[in-house]
Amino acid sequence: MRKLYTFIILMAGGVFAMQAQPTLNYPTNTSSIGDEINMQYVDHTGLTPGSSGAGVTWDYGTLTNGDLMQVLVVDPGTTPYSSSFPTADMAFSTGGIAFSYNKADNSGMYTLGFGADTGGVVILNIYSDIETMITYPFTYNSTFTDDFKGGFIAAGIDIRQSGTVIVTGDAYGTITLPTGTFNNVLRIKSERTQVDSMYLGTTFLQATTSSSVMYNWYTATSTTPLFSLQTDDAGTPSSAYYGEGATGIDESNTLISAMHIYPNPAIDNLTLTFNIETNAKVNVSIVNQLGQQVMHSSKHYRQAGMITERFDISGIPSGVYYVQLGHDNKTLETKKLMIK
Repeated sequence: MRKLYTFIILMAGGVFAMQAQPTLNYPTNTSSIGDEINMQYVDHTGLTPGSSGAGVTWDYGTLTNGDLMQVLVVDPGTTPYSSSFPTADMAFSTGGIAFSYNKADNSGMYTLGFGADTGGVVILNIYSDIETMITYPFTYNSTFTDDFKGGFIAAGIDIRQSGTVIVTGDAYGTITLPTGTFNNVLRIKSERTQVDSMYLGTTFLQATTSSSVMYNWYTATSTTPLFSLQTDDAGTPSSAYYGEGATGIDESNTLISAMHIYPNPAIDNLTLTFNIETNAKVNVSIVNQLGQQVMHSSKHYRQAGMITERFDISGIPSGVYYVQLGHDNKTLETKKLMIK
């Protein structure tokens, strides 16, 4: 939940490589319904955020991969807690269990609260003072401070949350990741302090304070971070991940290309075509807007070339879905599918 909860230098005697200061704007840098976000968590031991300032180079090219987490951006109206967040225009779904409700416009992107089913117990946190994630436009040296407030009931305990976030565009430069090297990257530093006050009825029990700093790297066109690194109260790295792209396409994908699905919208049958570069096992999945898999097949193709597969989808209810092609537990290509 907390995880749900990311140049030019001129000097005397020389001119360094020119890089532009990226500026984030709405809607270019905002997620939209239908996006699929694949986050590859990595071993964060010994990682540091590096320097702030202009023309910085960050090298994270040799990260060790861990778990892969997938988040879908869905229509809030399709989620179980939509009535509690009537002004939300998107929801981030993790496994169809946890949902973050957000809205975005020309002024910025905001978190309205969260809803989750934790083993049959629903936790619903509706912010009375919404949290500003970013303001637009946002660039190097942009900064703002925002207060937020919310709360929920868990096991009969009233947990009241309040806090402050300070967000700054503290650096820009070039970052190297396992997916490649990216120029003209803006780093955003978010310093977050939160107080959780616990009550049993009207009786105060205790309060705990936590703080963290999250560093997120963006290009001028990315809707989600290229890389995220979070540190705890003591400045020790507590989590890190890099994104495979808002559409779920692995930027290092050289296996699959030219993916097409038809008809779209479909009724009872679906045809899928794609080009494969070498013999490999390919997984085909259809998932709904909650991230739940409704169909899956796996097949080893012995020759390279154009592949055509047909699927009976007559048993899948009408709605919005996503067809995913994958290999070795990675989603390589994704297409949106309407089923009537």
